[in-house]
Amino acid sequence: MLTNLLLLTQEAAKQIPRGDIHLVACENCGFVFNCAFEPSALYNEGYDNSQAHAPSFERYLDALIHSLVTEQHIQHHRIIEVGCGDGLFLRKLVEASDENTGYGFDPSYQGPLEALQGRLQFETCYYDETCCHISADVLICRHVIEHIPDPLQFLRTLRRALASSPRTRAFFETPSLEWIMRNNVVWDIYYEHCSYFTVDTITLALERSGFKVECIKHTFEEQYLWVEATISDAVSLCTLPAIEPDSLLSLTAQFRRYERQLCEQWKQTLQVLRQDGSVALIGAAGKGVTLANLIDPDCQLISCIVDLNPRKHLKFLPGTGHPIVSYEEMKTYGITSALLMNPNYYNDTLQLLAHYQFHVRLITDHVPTSISAIGSEHENKSAQKLLLTRIEQAQGQGKTIVFTNGVFDLLHSGHIQFLRYAKALGDILVVALDSDMSASQLKGPGRPINNERDRMMLIDALDMVDYVLLFEGEALPELIRAFRPHIYVKGNDYYGKISPALEALQDVGTHCIFAPHRNDLHTSDIIDRILALASGNA
Repeated sequence: MLTNLLLLTQEAAKQIPRGDIHLVACENCGFVFNCAFEPSALYNEGYDNSQAHAPSFERYLDALIHSLVTEQHIQHHRIIEVGCGDGLFLRKLVEASDENTGYGFDPSYQGPLEALQGRLQFETCYYDETCCHISADVLICRHVIEHIPDPLQFLRTLRRALASSPRTRAFFETPSLEWIMRNNVVWDIYYEHCSYFTVDTITLALERSGFKVECIKHTFEEQYLWVEATISDAVSLCTLPAIEPDSLLSLTAQFRRYERQLCEQWKQTLQVLRQDGSVALIGAAGKGVTLANLIDPDCQLISCIVDLNPRKHLKFLPGTGHPIVSYEEMKTYGITSALLMNPNYYNDTLQLLAHYQFHVRLITDHVPTSISAIGSEHENKSAQKLLLTRIEQAQGQGKTIVFTNGVFDLLHSGHIQFLRYAKALGDILVVALDSDMSASQLKGPGRPINNERDRMMLIDALDMVDYVLLFEGEALPELIRAFRPHIYVKGNDYYGKISPALEALQDVGTHCIFAPHRNDLHTSDIIDRILALASGNA
């Protein structure tokens, strides 16, 4: 089903036509496509996939425009954008240089056909050989090729349309299949995306269509591929090397294995969250629509979908019929928890929740601390219950759970070495972080330097840490008994000391390991050096 349709009634949303997704990977080149895709009149005035309402995406677009103008020197240029959508990106690029002009092609474009005193023009049609009379210095094609069932034919059409512009520079952007597969982002697979590209396969497609790839970059936190190409006089017959066992084909097999498991995990997460109140899903575009259809097709777990795009407000989510609302309307649904599936919008969402003074637990993939939200005692117990559910799932899969705890104030290299050592002992590392009150009792007046929220964010930013939770010192034995880790790790400076968790460790059969530790590096020493420098005594 299409993920970005604007549907006026819940019934229309539930009755939307559906199609099958059967992804197939070519054994010769690794190109992945939906072999069950059926082209139809997909895009019309009821289709809206604009992302420009999100501040993070707006900043990304502005940075991209700045790069094109200042680094690629796109000034005094005629620009053609294929699949211009609402024309926002092309308008920005034309406005960025007084002498730029632009032509946008998109059959679904709605708006004035001319703007900026004639420097910007739009055509509500496809760009093909019939447009070759419009010369181009630059061709832009962002987030189009993944919608094309025959990308080679599409690229060759573009090349023929540029026959009279042999010096054209072309820029393409498309989702990165490597990022989707490596991160098991099941909800990034949806119907209108019928073609999926890696660095190798996008290179092969372009060079077999009369383009020469000059550069490929991973952008938008590696979610996208950005390709810079020029016109080639001859079609390349280049081939790719044989697919290695640990390459994309292996990733696709892993992705298939984890799909059901990930969906079940998110269902259980929602069930836990529902015990404390209503749950919202942030984002009514591709990721959100796909996730909702996979884990809550009957609207039993998610109360509403929240989106910044005003065109989607008071509409209903394709496939499930969940109501789509604005941030302001969240209160009317009694939302206590919210799911966010694109980590790139995490900070934006936190700021919006704070702006509207919503005390909502934010759960997001790839940001583990979000399930250990700092809040009331009731909220923290709920977050720990959610984390416990995930740990039990991992234990059921035979994974080794490693547990440690500490203050981790003024994060330094000794902490990093210790946590790397702990992670190497197992599959999942859980770090229990002392609250500010607990840290003060342990370390004395004036400590901690960094508050509990900042310390949690710093620990979460470390790749070796899977989950972080906040706790009061006396609760450590209770946590050990609840999580039943296979391994408990402390620094070797604790060797021989009586641990309050000793009895709990013995009760659950946890193996205790003392990690190698740099005895010459301590947070207190760093603080002393800072104070000495400040006083001029260093």
